[in-house]
Amino acid sequence: SVETSVFAIDVIAFLAFTYAALISDRFWPLWVSGLQLTTSMGHVFKAIDSHLLPLAYAAALRFWAYPILIILAIGTWRSHRRTLQERRSIASS
Repeated sequence: SVETSVFAIDVIAFLAFTYAALISDRFWPLWVSGLQLTTSMGHVFKAIDSHLLPLAYAAALRFWAYPILIILAIGTWRSHRRTLQERRSIASS
């Protein structure tokens, strides 16, 4: 059956990532939002076809978790580095 609590968390995460992508001037939040959408769609596919193999359902939910974490880590690191560079340029002028 569909894991409704996990589905709710995935939808909330998707909405949060989409909001971040809409207000951001960077491209990487859009990638995270898109990958989270594919995870959320795994729940929809399970709801449509209840005979979907449990292993396929589990793989669909977990497959994009690591790429999302990697993109978040790299994007956060680059944002922090950019902020430090801006502060240095302000301090030197």
